[in-house]
Amino acid sequence: MKLSLGTTFGIVSGILTAIGLILSSFGEKIENHIIVIILLSLAFSNGLSDAIGIYNSSYVNDGDYNKAVREAIKTFIVNALIPFIFAIVFIMAKNITIGSYINIGLAFIIFMYVNMSIFDKLGERLFNMAIFVFIVLGNYYIGKSMAKHKPC
Repeated sequence: MKLSLGTTFGIVSGILTAIGLILSSFGEKIENHIIVIILLSLAFSNGLSDAIGIYNSSYVNDGDYNKAVREAIKTFIVNALIPFIFAIVFIMAKNITIGSYINIGLAFIIFMYVNMSIFDKLGERLFNMAIFVFIVLGNYYIGKSMAKHKPC
């Protein structure tokens, strides 16, 4: 299945932003309902900002207003859906650690599906997954490091 520009961008941005937020807060002892509120806020704000960006980029690229609107709507829907689903996982898990691990696994599966939908060559898929793992680990270690050093 071929994914559109808006769908692809929305999924990737939604996953990386939400997982980055979850993992950067992972080292801090925050309550489950706080991460749910943050994710629901992210669903709206990140989804809308990315949709506007895709709309502008698509329109500038080919001047087709209807296509730009369609891509923006796809971006908003999938980008907002990802953190919303992650928030539901936290609500159901009732535990920030378990919810985080489930969401990381879910993000990995979704990202792998997108990766396989975009790239035909194994080398391209592996490179893209390596970038994903690097971002996930980077956010995890940033969160752990910030929790130790309390900058504020």
